[in-house]
Amino acid sequence: MRILLITEEAPPGPTGGIGVFYADLAAALEAAGVTVRLLVAKAAPRSGKTAALAGRWKFYREARRAVLDFRPDVIETHDWAGPLQAAPGHPLVVRMHGAHGALRKTPSRFWSALERRTLLAADAHVAVSSWIARRTTHRLNLDTTPTVLPSGIDTQMFRPSQEPSNLSEILFVGSPRKDKGLAELFGAAEQVFGDRPWATLTLAGATESELPCPIPASIRGRVRCLGRVPREVLPTLYGRAAVVVCPSHAEAFGLSALEAAACGSAVIASRRGGADEWLEHGRNGLLTDPFDPAETARELAQLLDRPRLRIRLGQAARQTAVEQFDLAHVAGRNLRFYEDLLRQWEVAARSTAA
Repeated sequence: MRILLITEEAPPGPTGGIGVFYADLAAALEAAGVTVRLLVAKAAPRSGKTAALAGRWKFYREARRAVLDFRPDVIETHDWAGPLQAAPGHPLVVRMHGAHGALRKTPSRFWSALERRTLLAADAHVAVSSWIARRTTHRLNLDTTPTVLPSGIDTQMFRPSQEPSNLSEILFVGSPRKDKGLAELFGAAEQVFGDRPWATLTLAGATESELPCPIPASIRGRVRCLGRVPREVLPTLYGRAAVVVCPSHAEAFGLSALEAAACGSAVIASRRGGADEWLEHGRNGLLTDPFDPAETARELAQLLDRPRLRIRLGQAARQTAVEQFDLAHVAGRNLRFYEDLLRQWEVAARSTAA
């Protein structure tokens, strides 16, 4: 089988969870014997309709050339990468990762229309969580029931560290965006730090100048910004921290929470998104409302003060990551999905020809 994956971001360039997902999926599919091409098309400008449409037209032509050159059995892209029309003879899969029109409270009609056009062009839809499947189909008015195929994790790369933990460190890993919940996290940290002068907060993913909000003066000396860090460094950061917190306002899946879980970390994740489909409060992690800093503060304080609870949750989190989300297992599920789609496509093509 030959699979063409088309995305706007992937390592080693600047990337978020989507780019990491496609790079990992490509590597895992290739390890399973699939021929994969990963096309990283430069994102179109997000300001100005004329510039955006020009960028999208360039994107389409680049993708079209790749289809004609590579001649894949299946093409896949993600919901905010379009518009991308399917090429004749090649089924198109569109994966729901969190389109602009699905996640924004006041989405742009222009971008929502482009995303909806991409989704309508698909021959099959998949989603990284049931939550984002429901939200996307509702927000973009789509009559489809996506197949849910969660993200995976390399559980050999992301594994518990043998290094001693920093029992005072709270860790956040993510992009410097307002919807990642940093303002609310700072509010929670102010409450936690008041009674715990030894506690600290480390931010990986942005320098202080890149943050979407200022660090409060009361905790400024106890917050450290690492900036962007190589992915291979993340397991060490996760393994060292006492607590990993992921307070996103809305997260389609929550890859950083899964990475931390695979490292055996005690994780606090947002219940507003897909994380609660695999993270069970009190069993393999904790869930909080990111818009309630007091609740987040209570759970942070509990984990900082109770080392046995941290260990128990971390061990259960690691088990969940290995049993349900190991990359080889997830790649196998995706491959079976592609194979079934291709068989259905070929049967339909023969019926039409007859």
